[in-house]
Amino acid sequence: MESKASRMPAAELALSAFLVLVFLWVHSLRRLFECFYVSVFSNAAIHVVQYCFGLVYYVLVGLTVLSQVPMDDK
Repeated sequence: MESKASRMPAAELALSAFLVLVFLWVHSLRRLFECFYVSVFSNAAIHVVQYCFGLVYYVLVGLTVLSQVPMDDK
């Protein structure tokens, strides 16, 4: 059975992936803003394992989106 994504033109898939990556980037910037400016009054510190997990998570989400876009225009 053919999926809906495989029937979409490559240009639409590329646009969709671009929009998802832009929104992911905006979300990441919002989270960075929260870390630097919102929680300044807290004495809590993030553990390095939590930081690394979050970093890997956001990188893998972006790579997952990119892996869904065909690289050729055939």
